[in-house]
This record gives sequence, C-alpha cells and structure tokens, in this order.
Amino acid sequence: MFSGNLDHASILQLLAEGFASNRIYSPAVSARNEYLANLSSALQTSATTGARPALAGGENASYKARFNGQLKAGQFR
Repeated sequence: MFSGNLDHASILQLLAEGFASNRIYSPAVSARNEYLANLSSALQTSATTGARPALAGGENASYKARFNGQLKAGQFR
C-alpha cells in the first residue's frame, strides 16, 4: 500500500516522466511536486502474489456482479 502525498499534479508529473525528454511538465508542476511523492513510485513494477483482496461488501458489491445479474435478467435487450 502506498502512503505518500499525491495530488492532481502528480498525474502531470507522471506524464512528463514518461514522455518529456527533460522529465519536466512545467515549472509550476515541478514546484508543486517538491512537496509530493512521485506517482510512479506508487505503481508496482511486478505482479503481486497471493489472493486478491476482498471487495468491501462482498462480491455482490462489485459493478461486474451487478452488471452480470442485470444481463442474465434480460435487462439489456
């Protein structure tokens, strides 16, 4: 679990890290990110092992389960 400080500017900095040759989105974003963690450090580079975490409220709380239930009930004809 990641516990660093992030905000919307972290996404802009992540884009700059991936696509800008100087790895800087803008001076304003760079100044703001001085106090924030890099979003790239929150992303895992390897697959996790073990069981996936349970959804809050159980499997029926997931969108997929609701959608499949509606599909089986013929609500999308």
